[in-house]
Amino acid sequence: MSSYQTIFVIPSSATPVLGECGWEFISEKRISEDVLERIINELNLAASESYLDIDEYQGEKVKVIAMRDSYHHLESIHIRCYGGVETIDHLRDVISSLGGDEVEVFDPHSTPS
Repeated sequence: MSSYQTIFVIPSSATPVLGECGWEFISEKRISEDVLERIINELNLAASESYLDIDEYQGEKVKVIAMRDSYHHLESIHIRCYGGVETIDHLRDVISSLGGDEVEVFDPHSTPS
């Protein structure tokens, strides 16, 4: 799995900032564990790795990286899709239906430069 597209699940109204270490999302809000669990179940993912404040899950054509703050609250969910445009569009639909008003999908490729 080398080439992929990426999207992020972030708290509604979070401000995306491209920093030296990649995308960061400024928000006092956090994502509920329920949203992550629903993504894991819907995409049939299995836990693959946990380190520091990061939990990784793997599925067919999808890798999910859950980023946590120092209190272990969920800050953002980074989704890597290895399956092409149809798969990334399906992921957007799944996430939109699961998160309600609590979260939004951020696609760095559709961000103005």
